[in-house]
Amino acid sequence: MTDHFAHPHFASPAWLWIALAAPLLLVMLQVHAGRVRRRQIARLASPSILEAMQTSHSRGRSFLKNILQVMTVACLCFGLARPQWGEQTESSESAGEDVVFLLDCSQSMLATDVTPSRLARAKMAIQEFVQKSGQGRVGLVAFAGQAFLQCPLTFDYDAFREALQAVDERAIPALGTDIGRALKEGYSAVDKNGRRKILVLVSDGEDLEKTSVAQARALAMTNVVIFTVGVGTPTGGELLIADPSGKRELLRSEQGQPVRSRLDEPTLRAIAEAGHGSYQPLGMLGDGLDRVRQTLEDRDGFARFAATRREGVDHFHVPVALGLILLIVQSLLGTRRPEWTGAGLRRQAVKVLPSVMALTFGWALAAHGAGNQPELPRSARHLFNLGTQNLRESRWREAEAALDAAVNSNDAEIQPLALYNLAQVRFRAGMETLKGSLASDALEARSEQGIQSADSAIKSAETALAGGDIKAVVAAYRTGRATSKSLKQVLDAIKGSSDACGAVLLRWQRAANDFRSAMELRVGYENARLNAAAVDRHVVELTNEQWKIQEIRNAVAARKADLQKFLDALKRRLPPEESKGEHGADDDDSRDPSQSSKPDDQENKGDNGKELVLTPEEAMRLLSSLRLDLSRQYSAGNLPNDRQNRAGRTW
Repeated sequence: MTDHFAHPHFASPAWLWIALAAPLLLVMLQVHAGRVRRRQIARLASPSILEAMQTSHSRGRSFLKNILQVMTVACLCFGLARPQWGEQTESSESAGEDVVFLLDCSQSMLATDVTPSRLARAKMAIQEFVQKSGQGRVGLVAFAGQAFLQCPLTFDYDAFREALQAVDERAIPALGTDIGRALKEGYSAVDKNGRRKILVLVSDGEDLEKTSVAQARALAMTNVVIFTVGVGTPTGGELLIADPSGKRELLRSEQGQPVRSRLDEPTLRAIAEAGHGSYQPLGMLGDGLDRVRQTLEDRDGFARFAATRREGVDHFHVPVALGLILLIVQSLLGTRRPEWTGAGLRRQAVKVLPSVMALTFGWALAAHGAGNQPELPRSARHLFNLGTQNLRESRWREAEAALDAAVNSNDAEIQPLALYNLAQVRFRAGMETLKGSLASDALEARSEQGIQSADSAIKSAETALAGGDIKAVVAAYRTGRATSKSLKQVLDAIKGSSDACGAVLLRWQRAANDFRSAMELRVGYENARLNAAAVDRHVVELTNEQWKIQEIRNAVAARKADLQKFLDALKRRLPPEESKGEHGADDDDSRDPSQSSKPDDQENKGDNGKELVLTPEEAMRLLSSLRLDLSRQYSAGNLPNDRQNRAGRTW
């Protein structure tokens, strides 16, 4: 709504002083210049001769040119002061609440009373919360014995998902559970303004430091609202942790009994009450976070922040345009008296014509240049057509970029079609990736051959060690080294296939998600529904293939580790001259990286340290969260461990 003539004022009134001072200064300069010019002319000739010479000079025209210059400067200065008249009312409403998730990643979150584990189920529920909400900023704090900000408040949901996927039981090296420190870190991540600050604590409630309720009560006084979501069951479950070789085993107490972790609902309820929020059990399907999301979206419970403001309407272009017109007029105005004869008019036309032609030519050139600008493919339909053409020509990368841009254009007519074709691109690109990798059957045959060779080398090593013949020891050691290198090549081939499967699983999951999004935007989109189901079946098959590849790798790695033990024993028995000869070809290149206890081991990592091999548990999480967008992953940074000597329970 706009009132066109109300409340005239200047938005930058400080420029009015310049609008007053600049014309006065210009007048003073003009007066001084006139005096200097008259003194210089007086030196040329006598007054009578000068009067005859100046008969064609028009003092009126000179005065008018000076006045126009002063008015031009005044108009430009008035434009800088931004004159405004009229009012317009603007209403704005916030996009939603800022939410910081506090995710417990201590060892107690590895309990299996929730499938596949408490931590995995909590991460799936948080991803679904973000996907369904789609409003406001989100942040993430991971905590165990310490707390660390994994993702600051952001509208970039892809970056948030990456940070969430990087969280595991090893993200925080300090053992234990300190919920009070997590609440303090979450408060540090939110904006310190008058708005409500939302913290969502996702944990099993085991607070070893017992400071959480007091911390929640203190934060509630700073306009912080804390929701708690309990992960697990009151009966609890046993903890499965990974040993150095990657195998899962039960966590046992000092007495040798399996450790059992239970959901501590009273503590979580007390934290929520102290933080003016509510407690919700997560449940087997993540219903607890859905209820929290509905509470945040309820206008009666948590109304969005709306703001209405009245602003003036800028009209600075009026004095600026007037100043430019005056500048052009005074530049065309001469100081000589007009000659109304035919020759005089022609001379005046010759003076004015170049300026008019220059202005006309400049405008024509600008219009011609604007008309010849290349048409940019910015429309949603153009991007869709470009992406579809690249899809037909199997240019996957170009097709994905164009179709993704068409989806982001938010054109209601084009968006479902672009999502459908984008899913086709991602699925077909995944099929192309799989063509270059070995199937599990080929890997199994190759690994069986390598394992048989390893068994033969182990038997030769046992015989050589038992007999004590130096020549037999040397021969067995050389055979074992060759076999170990062959097993390493097998492991490299397995890793390549596993990497390809992992990358394709992510692309196919995104393809299924795109098909479902197309179904939501276009009611009755039967082709999208059928294709989504087909992609789901391919994901299940590829997940089973990934499990088989992982089992093959574990078998080969175990046999390679057994062989390495005999190689180490044989190497100690080698004579000095043989040992010196073998020193140039050390055995480090033949060791299985999975058996190494060094923290900087990079065998199963890419150039930038990203985990590339999916474990069966990670594959199960992919299969169980088909509606989530698991696009990329990066690992969290290491934290200083100042609680290594914690007494009592550390899970």
